[in-house]
Amino acid sequence: MGFPIFHYYQHLPYLIPAIVHLVSGVGMVLVFRWTNYLLLCVFPLSMYWAMRKSRFDRTEAGFGALVSGLIATNGLYGLDLTSYIWSGYGLYTQLWGMVLLPPALAACYVVMRDGRGYGLAALLDTALQAHLAGKIDEATAAYKQVVAKCTAQGHW
Repeated sequence: MGFPIFHYYQHLPYLIPAIVHLVSGVGMVLVFRWTNYLLLCVFPLSMYWAMRKSRFDRTEAGFGALVSGLIATNGLYGLDLTSYIWSGYGLYTQLWGMVLLPPALAACYVVMRDGRGYGLAALLDTALQAHLAGKIDEATAAYKQVVAKCTAQGHW
């Protein structure tokens, strides 16, 4: 039968830098470090976009994005920088999930509020779940609600 490796480990986050490495010829370590750096830089933009989609005004979304990088825990593998940087815990796939979680939840919120955007919500939630080992309960619940609403309204 074998070990269910795809259930316990996430492969998609590692494929993206590998493809960039193969296409560009740049060293894998450099591509991996730049991917970490860019994801950390994109997280506030992800938070801003999600807050704007959730109908926060520009000022509130801007301040939310500004302080989103300050979220920290005391060595609990949370969203703080020590989880992702060189001397940290190496939670690379969680970094992808951290960037994808706010837009996924915002897209699900838009589906629940307006009844539109089913494809985006399903795509973001699927991508989010492909990057997190624990399959964050909130995202899973939101995804199930979107699927239920799509099925009930005959969109699928």
